Amino acid sequence: MWSYLFAGRPDFTGRAKNLFFLAILFLGVSGAAAQGNDAATIPELALRVNYGHDWVESFYEAGHTAQITVTDAAGNVKATAEAITEAKDFWDGATGFNTQPENWNPAPPDIQPYDWVYGVMENGASAQVQIGDIRGTINPGADSMRGVITAPWFAEEVMVECHAWGAPEPVEARFDRALADGSDGYTCSWAGEWDIQPGQDVGGSYYGADGHWVANAFFASDARIIASTAGDWFWTTGFVPGPLDLFIYESAAENGLLLWQGSREANEWGHIGVGFDDHGQDLSPGHYVVVSDSLTEKGLILELITMEAFDTQNEMMAGTAPAGREVQAVAGMAEAETQGTIPLITDPASGAWSADFKTIGFDITEPMRAWSFAQILDEDGDASEAGAPPPPTPWLRAHPVWEAVDAWAWPEDAILHLTIDDPATPAAPDLEMDMPGEFDPALGSVWFEFGGVYDLKPGDIVTLSDGATLRYLVVSVLTIDAVDVEADTAAGTAEAFASVYLPTSNQALLVTADGSGMWAVDFHDAGIDLVSGAMVIAEVYDPDGDLTSFEWEAPPAAGPTVELLYPDLTGAFIELHAEPALPGLWTRIQWQDASGNWHDVAGWQGTFDENQRVLWYVGADHLGTGPFRWLVYASEQGDLLGMSAPFALPAGHGEVLRVWVSYENRSQ
Repeated sequence: MWSYLFAGRPDFTGRAKNLFFLAILFLGVSGAAAQGNDAATIPELALRVNYGHDWVESFYEAGHTAQITVTDAAGNVKATAEAITEAKDFWDGATGFNTQPENWNPAPPDIQPYDWVYGVMENGASAQVQIGDIRGTINPGADSMRGVITAPWFAEEVMVECHAWGAPEPVEARFDRALADGSDGYTCSWAGEWDIQPGQDVGGSYYGADGHWVANAFFASDARIIASTAGDWFWTTGFVPGPLDLFIYESAAENGLLLWQGSREANEWGHIGVGFDDHGQDLSPGHYVVVSDSLTEKGLILELITMEAFDTQNEMMAGTAPAGREVQAVAGMAEAETQGTIPLITDPASGAWSADFKTIGFDITEPMRAWSFAQILDEDGDASEAGAPPPPTPWLRAHPVWEAVDAWAWPEDAILHLTIDDPATPAAPDLEMDMPGEFDPALGSVWFEFGGVYDLKPGDIVTLSDGATLRYLVVSVLTIDAVDVEADTAAGTAEAFASVYLPTSNQALLVTADGSGMWAVDFHDAGIDLVSGAMVIAEVYDPDGDLTSFEWEAPPAAGPTVELLYPDLTGAFIELHAEPALPGLWTRIQWQDASGNWHDVAGWQGTFDENQRVLWYVGADHLGTGPFRWLVYASEQGDLLGMSAPFALPAGHGEVLRVWVSYENRSQ
């Protein structure tokens, strides 16, 4: 065995330089003398470093031992390795060394741009290479890659190779040259030879004037662009989280006119949404949308696709697209597990298409209208999309919070007649109103307001008619009882096992109430960050598409407070305050087990005292435990009005933890 001493900065100044060359001198002279070698005949060592896959290798004559050291830019050692030069099967018998994960001590290094790699052979040969920054952006649609090299220690161009490492069949490398200051990049194309697919490995490398080879690896992503000419929008998925560069061109031609460019921040799913308010363009067939992140560039030529029929009675969707093209027709809600998909080919002459979902045993319902779509895909999975047409029949929505009903898609020249009947009262109906069918442009609907005249509530029967069409809705049980702005969550009640939809600016969230009618939602699932004053909406549909809507403006996040009031007390207190603290309210505390289930705490149930608070003692054994939550009910057997965010019990003796619960008071 042999070793050498190395320490210090990679520029080899001062003591580090002396130590390095002493090591080389020792190995080169003593080692060569021992073996009878002439230093002038020692083969030169040229390093090959792939920092995308974190290995180091060199072609070299057999029978030598190589010592490899990797440091960061400041000279701190990241790892060392020892390897033997020998014939390699994967080099068709050529000789040299190639590091394997087990060669490294203490572990394989994560080699990064600007690191240094040093190699020393026991015969005295040595080399060092600083790692340049190789950037590459894959365009799966064009089957190409472009990028830049930043290695400013090279004054001249470097030779660039692009490698089809992920191709299923052998494909030749591509070559280019690039300035090493990042100002003039490289391009490589395999168009017509390799169809780059998501997950496939593309390599980029360069040879510098120092004779060493440095490489990086890039992987084609499953990023997608989905766009609509009818809606003038596009959205993305699968891109690298962070900034995305966006472009809209008049066409995909090389000299196509740039109509708009911008940037948006993609979330953890690589999602952004861009609409007319962002880009101001009337998107048309032939327009070219380009989206790029740090690794992938995708382009979509917009095509015209329509959906002209969404027939819930016959389970049919139909429309038009370019003749002879494949269409994916998808019906369902936002969640993939609720959707049915039919692939089909448009008519070769007219481009007409129709999808009969009875053939796959799928039932199309009215609530699916807003989430169903048809797409035509380009060669790398991007899509032009058409949504379902508006409901063919009028519909209505009841708003118990706002004491209102709004009507959608009714004839504008008709007089709409609204009735509301409470089955528990002798009057039938309890309220009647007439409104013209012309909708309010600011609202998109006809708005019936009756605040102060009638209290709309669950169980009320709402009918709306224009003389030809009659719509009927029984107002559903639906509340939003708690909104936590900090945790981005909301909770409420509905009928047992009811489906509750919560529309957001990104996508609607679907939750199902449990057997007691309680439901909860996490807006992180839609990439939504609630802010004070945000409007939270919950909706429940009836079987023919009318719905009950509950609205709540999210209050400012108010967390529990802790105050040391009884320094001599063993144990602590928790104190509940409700806003408003009405007479007869009932409260209980629940604790959560490791499976996420909530259980009532025996004894911690009751009404507010004369100070409009509920106070419970916490024993010393329970200090700091959690999570707990506080629930407020209209009465001991009444409806849930509100609940607190989860909290932990006070941690210190003598402390008082105050928890506030706000709720919508609908008793007036």
